[in-house]
Amino acid sequence: SDHTHFLYNGVPAFMVSTDGAHFKTNRVGDVIGLIKPEILKKSGDFVMAAAEVLSTEPKIPILARRKETFYWRYETVVDHGTPALDAFIETNKDVQNPDVDTQLAVVDEKAGLDGDALRLEVLKGLIAGKETLAASKGLSFYGAPAQGPMGGGMLGPSGPAKTMVITGLRGIASIRDDLRWAEVFSKQGAAFIALEQPGFLFGEKGLSDEGKRVMQALAKANLLLIVKGLNDAHAKALLENATKPVVLLTAGLPGEDILGLVKNTNSVAGMVLGKEDDAASYVKKIDAAKKAVGAEYIAIVTENSLWESAGKEQMINVLNELLKARYENEELANLFSGAFMRALNRARTDLSRP
Repeated sequence: SDHTHFLYNGVPAFMVSTDGAHFKTNRVGDVIGLIKPEILKKSGDFVMAAAEVLSTEPKIPILARRKETFYWRYETVVDHGTPALDAFIETNKDVQNPDVDTQLAVVDEKAGLDGDALRLEVLKGLIAGKETLAASKGLSFYGAPAQGPMGGGMLGPSGPAKTMVITGLRGIASIRDDLRWAEVFSKQGAAFIALEQPGFLFGEKGLSDEGKRVMQALAKANLLLIVKGLNDAHAKALLENATKPVVLLTAGLPGEDILGLVKNTNSVAGMVLGKEDDAASYVKKIDAAKKAVGAEYIAIVTENSLWESAGKEQMINVLNELLKARYENEELANLFSGAFMRALNRARTDLSRP
């Protein structure tokens, strides 16, 4: 709308719209006879009353860093933290968070269990998670019908948008001895596997035979692999054997050869923002990666939870640096959610179907 550029610059602005369908609004075929004068007058009276209130208010607050705050609310944001699914739901099931649009969460593998006993617990966790999310006021399950529009706490017919929860598994102990279970867990709602420093996937000459079987099984099951803690050689070997996108979490700036493989495999370089990292230095790394492969292959990944004030404050600082560097809206959208969601959707696509 006409006021959008005011919003982009942190100037509060609002649009008034009457309820109901408006099939011919702002079109060549507008018909003046469809206008209802009594509704038009009511709308005008409402706007006039609001303007009078604002004009006589002596202390309208001017918010600090309102431009960055607007962009923070405007962007569709993914929190890449992987809290335990059951604990996260219990804490946030009725919280309507206007900042976090999508949250990753995992079913943890219980210590002391293996084989079928472990698999049974994982299945129970996935099924219980879906059921609890369905009854939640503030959360929704990835794959379920959307509840209201995405992003920014906007209001739709169903009220404020819910935070979408994408569920996955931490570790592969539950499938390592029988990789067919990857497909079972995928069908029960798991969308990704999160691994940290998975040395068992590699041998002296790159990916081990077991590593190749694991990659093939995850691809067949349509599970996105999110991996952290790889050295350059292991990252290169993993990407060279990837048939579907991978999310490679890294604290440093990957080399050009690795970034090239990220792009060629439609993967994502998840640039990790540490809890105490400086925003300006972090954005310099983002900028270098963007210049190498483009923002559509890069994701901002924070160690701080975006549900907490420290995480939000840190992201406002990052946004300030990105805006100073003149990042376009499309680039910001990729960094905050677009790159990750495209990789997830590609990984979830069954390539065996025509």
